[in-house]
Amino acid sequence: MKRISVKEYHDFRTKYLKSGKQELRFGQAFLNKFFPKVSDPKLFYEINFDKASGYALVNYVKYYIQDDAIIPEEPITPKIPKATKAKKRK
Repeated sequence: MKRISVKEYHDFRTKYLKSGKQELRFGQAFLNKFFPKVSDPKLFYEINFDKASGYALVNYVKYYIQDDAIIPEEPITPKIPKATKAKKRK
């Protein structure tokens, strides 16, 4: 099974929390967005946000742990805008 990146997970989790009005449980919303064909009752029906988000992280996100820190398997590189050429003065 494919796994999502730490960035995708973090962005989804942040958006879910900021929405303020959660009509779906976290696990239900997570599976619907990223894994709609996967049946995982443990995640889907979990009502505790912390348990569901931790379970999703461990089972569906690409990462490894080093010195108690979560490290993405794929490096997260910031998007740096390309420099534009200066216009010549007349």
